[in-house]
Amino acid sequence: MDPLYDAVPGKPYYAISFRDVPETYILGGRCLICAHVGPVDRHRIERRWGAGEQLRYVGRHLRCLSCGNRVRNHFTIVGCYLNALIFPAAP
Repeated sequence: MDPLYDAVPGKPYYAISFRDVPETYILGGRCLICAHVGPVDRHRIERRWGAGEQLRYVGRHLRCLSCGNRVRNHFTIVGCYLNALIFPAAP
């Protein structure tokens, strides 16, 4: 199972927007062809497309840095920021 579904439980991929994924998670892209996974610049993407945009629409523009594939790549979670785990936000 993709870790994206752990970060956003109860929503299918086609309904997830950037706003749904907590800032503590590091977004990445996954290639359909070679299965390469790597981080993406979430803030740059959100500035261009907006935080409310669904991942499935923006995923169409992902390009694999390993094989160059531009078809049916999608977003995933590649990690989380350690300071968020060590120092949780105050209530």
